[in-house]
Amino acid sequence: MSLFIQHPISDARSEPVPERKPNSSQSRPPPPPTTSSTTASPAAAPYEYSPGCMSDGTMSANHWAVQLFVKRIGHAVEEAEAEHAAQPENAPWHVMTGHRVSWWRAEKAGILQAGDGWMACRTHVEHLLADLGPGEWSLDIVKAIFVLGALSALPFPGYAAFWAFWGMNSAVPTADLVNEVVTRPRQASADPTHRRAEPKPALITEPRNVSWIDKDYGMWAVRGYRDGWLPMVPHPNERRAKTQGADGDAGIMCGRTRAREPSGLLDAGAPFGNRQA
Repeated sequence: MSLFIQHPISDARSEPVPERKPNSSQSRPPPPPTTSSTTASPAAAPYEYSPGCMSDGTMSANHWAVQLFVKRIGHAVEEAEAEHAAQPENAPWHVMTGHRVSWWRAEKAGILQAGDGWMACRTHVEHLLADLGPGEWSLDIVKAIFVLGALSALPFPGYAAFWAFWGMNSAVPTADLVNEVVTRPRQASADPTHRRAEPKPALITEPRNVSWIDKDYGMWAVRGYRDGWLPMVPHPNERRAKTQGADGDAGIMCGRTRAREPSGLLDAGAPFGNRQA
């Protein structure tokens, strides 16, 4: 009996190599990155810390100066309309049917004419708010009050203030000025120090019930609000009277006020308090 136990000899080269299964922990794809690691938290939305005063330094339509301006400009339209209607020869301009306005309000109530700019707006704003104190306001304040007044009146053609801004004789120049202010943050101004373009700071926060994308879209909205209120009666044959303003053109154009010292109408705690144009 042999003392050596013989084991079967195998040829490793001829035997199949078992397939090695990958480690399950290594085959899994890495987890997607979390939102917090890829995107920064959005900036806090501006809020209104007092009526009309936004936390980002802009003015909203809730500001008392804007609301008073819209209220008084509506009254000015009504007073001028009544004065014009008091002359018998102007009766065809004041025929109304149902809820629709007269031809005078549709065509003559606008406070801006073709070619008018910010100086005309300053005249109207300072005239209608003259009792709030002496002083000449900065152009930024004038722009904010006028544009917010126009935007806040836009959805309400049943009120006289709508026709002061968006009447047939005033809508295009008003739209030009509104568009300039609303699109201001999209514009760039040259920085002489760094020689690069910087976005211009916004002046206003648009009313929530109005969407102004550009002038074309804005005028489309104006026509939509206005068309259902335009007169259905035949257009009158305008006859000029000898007295000034008998044809309605004098309307509610405000007289210029004398130069005044700064009053701090919007004090330092409110937007634009000490900002100069």
